[in-house]
Amino acid sequence: MSTLARFVLRNPRKVIAFWVVVLLVSLAGASRLSGRVQNGGYAASGSGAIRAGEVSEHEFGPVSEPQGYLSVLAEHGSHGQPRSSEGSPGLNGSRASRDGSPRDGSPHDGSPGLNTHEIAQAAEAVRGVAGVKLVGAPVVSADGQAALLPVTFAGSYGYAQTRVPAVEAALAHAQLAGASARLIGQVGIYQRYMVNSKKSLQTSSLVSFPVTLVILLVAFLSVIAALLPLGLAAVCVGVTFGFLYLLTYVVQLSVFVEDTVLVLGLGLSIDFSLFMVTRVREGLRREGATIEQAITQALQTTGRAITVSGLTVATALAGLYVTGLGVFDSLATGAIGAALIAVAAALTLTPAAMVLLGDRLDRLSLRRAARAAEKGTFWRGLAEFVVRRRVAVIAAIVPVMVVLSIPIAGMSITLKSISVLPSSDPVRAATARVSKHLPPGAGTPVVVVAHGEPARVRRVLAAQPGVVQVGPTERGANGWVRVSGTLAYYSDSARADRIVRELRASLGREYGAQQAYVGGATAVGIDLIQRIDERTPWVVLVVLLAEILVLTVIFAAPLIAIKAALTTLLSVTAALGVMTFLFKSTGDIGYFVPLFLFATIFGLSTDYEVFLLSRVREHHREGHSNTDSLKRALIGSSRSITLAGITMGVVFFSFAISPLVPFQELGVGMGLAIVLDVTVVRGLLVPATVALLGELNWWRPRWLGRGWGGVPVEMSLDEAS
Repeated sequence: MSTLARFVLRNPRKVIAFWVVVLLVSLAGASRLSGRVQNGGYAASGSGAIRAGEVSEHEFGPVSEPQGYLSVLAEHGSHGQPRSSEGSPGLNGSRASRDGSPRDGSPHDGSPGLNTHEIAQAAEAVRGVAGVKLVGAPVVSADGQAALLPVTFAGSYGYAQTRVPAVEAALAHAQLAGASARLIGQVGIYQRYMVNSKKSLQTSSLVSFPVTLVILLVAFLSVIAALLPLGLAAVCVGVTFGFLYLLTYVVQLSVFVEDTVLVLGLGLSIDFSLFMVTRVREGLRREGATIEQAITQALQTTGRAITVSGLTVATALAGLYVTGLGVFDSLATGAIGAALIAVAAALTLTPAAMVLLGDRLDRLSLRRAARAAEKGTFWRGLAEFVVRRRVAVIAAIVPVMVVLSIPIAGMSITLKSISVLPSSDPVRAATARVSKHLPPGAGTPVVVVAHGEPARVRRVLAAQPGVVQVGPTERGANGWVRVSGTLAYYSDSARADRIVRELRASLGREYGAQQAYVGGATAVGIDLIQRIDERTPWVVLVVLLAEILVLTVIFAAPLIAIKAALTTLLSVTAALGVMTFLFKSTGDIGYFVPLFLFATIFGLSTDYEVFLLSRVREHHREGHSNTDSLKRALIGSSRSITLAGITMGVVFFSFAISPLVPFQELGVGMGLAIVLDVTVVRGLLVPATVALLGELNWWRPRWLGRGWGGVPVEMSLDEAS
C-alpha cells in the first residue's frame, strides 16, 4: 500500500485521467449491454428437461419446437370467465378427448369472431420479420374469439428474445381492423422480463441517488465530501457495465446481471469511498497533518481493510457457482466484477480526487453539526452500555433474531414466469384473454420425447389428468417420437408442476428412465428448483467456511472468525424469515432470492466485520486492553459503519418498488438484512460478544505459530507514518 500511496500522490491527474478514459470506453459498451443480455440460464445440466432438449436437437434437428405463440384476439368478442380443466377446448378449436381426437363441441355463442383475413394478416406480418423461421397453422378457439399460431425462430430462446421487438413492430404496422395480436408464450414472457428489469434499474437509480446523497450529507456534513462517493459509484457502475458487455462475447449473461451490478456497484463503491474519506478526514484532524500524510495513512490502514473486504465479498459470491446454474453464474460474475472494480476505484480514484481537492474537501460544510459529530457522544454512550450490559444484550437479541427466523421453515421457492409480470403487462394481459377461450397452458405446452411407438406415447400423454389436448406426432431418427401436450393450467402453477411430475412417473413406468423425457417450461422450473434444493447446503457450507478461513487468516483469531460467521448467519436468517412472512400472501419466494441474498449479505456483513474488528485489533496491538480497544473502535467506526449500511439499505430497498415480484422480495430482504446487521448485530451483538470473550478473542492455536499476527489489515497511525 505504501507504493500505491506514493504513486497516487505523485500522479493524481494521471490516475483520474485513466479512470475517465476507462469510463468513456466502458460507456460505449454499457449502452449496448441491454441488447446483449438474455433471460435464460434456468436449465439444470443433466436434468430431464435438458435431456429432452438434447434428444430433440440430435434426433429432430436444431430448434424445431416453437419458442412462442402468436395470439390473435377478436376485439369485439365476448370474454367470459376462464374455463375449467374439464371440457376445456382443445387447440384445434373443439372439445378434446383424452387421446387428442376432437369431440363435438358447442357452436359459437353468436358473437362476431375472428375472420380468416385477420389471422392471415397477422401471420404474414410475423413471417416477414428477420429471424422468424416458421409460423404454423392457426388453432382457433371453439367460440371463434381467439387463435394461436406457433412461431419458431431460427435460433435459440436467447436469439428469439432479441427478435420480439421486431415482431411487435411488424404487428403494429399490420393495423388489424377487428383484432389485436401479440406474441405470447415463453419467449414473449422472457422478453417482458427484460423490459421490466430495465424499469427496475431506472426506478432504483431515481430513488436511491437523491436519498443516498442526503445520507452522505449526514455522514460527512459537507456537500463536496458527500458528492465524492456518488461520483465514484457512477464510475464503478459504468465501468462494470462496460466490462460485462465485453464478457457477453465469451459467456451468456442473464438479464438480471444489470440489476445486481447496480445494487452492489452503488452500495460497495459508496461504502468504500465513505470509509476512505472518513479515515482521511480523521487523519487531517491530527495536529500538523497534511493531506498527503492523511491519504498515505488512510491507504495503509483503511485501504488494506477495503482490499480484504472486497475480496471477501467476492469469495462469498463465488459460492453461487456451486449451483451449476447459468443464471446464478451470471449473478455471481456481475456482482464479483462490481466488487473488484469498486475496490480498485476506492484505492486509486478516491484518494487521487482527494489530493486534487485538498482543503476544498470540506467546503460547504455544516460546521456546527460537524463539531457535534466529532464528539461522538451517542457512540461513546452506546459503547459504555454494550460493554457494561454485555450479557443482557446477548440474552435479549439472540432470542429475538431466532424468532424472526422461524418463518424460514415454511419457505418454498419457485420459478414463476407469467405470474411474475405485473397484471397490467401486455403479454400477461394477452395471455389472460387467451385463457378465457383456450386452455391456460396453450402457449407453454409440455413436450414428451420418447423412444417408442407413437400411438403408445400419445396414449400415455392423453391419459394424464390435466392434459387437455395432445398435439400432432413428430417422428425423428432412430425410432424417437415427439408429442406436445396442452395443460389445463398455467405453466408456472403448482397444479402444472404436479401434472408434469405425475407424467414423468407414468412415462418412467412405461419406458424407463432413459427412454422418455419431458421438457417445456414447467419441466425446466421443476428441475431448477430440485437443483437449488440439492446444492443449497453446499453453497451455505462453502460461504461459511470461506468467511471463517478469511477472517482467521486476517486476524489470526479463530474464535473471532467463528463468532463472526454465526452472528452473520443470525442476521441473514432473521431477514429471510421476515421477508418470507411479508411476502407470504404473494405465494412462493422467487427461486434466486434466498441464495443470492445469503451469499451477498454474508459477504457484506464480513465487510463491516472487518472494518470494526480491524479497528479493535489496531488498538489492541497498541497495548490497550480488549475492553478499552472495543470502546475506542466503536467510537471511531460505528458512525461510519452504520451510515454505510443504511446507505446500502436504501439502495436495496429501492428495488422494492420494482414491477417484478422477485425483485421486490430481493430488495426488501437485502435491505432488512443489511439494516439489521449494521444496527442490531454489528452495533450491539458483535461488540457484546467481543466484550464477553475478552482476551479469548485473540487466542490462536499452535498451528498458526506464536509469531503469526495475522494479515496487517489495519496498522496504527504511528506505524503507518
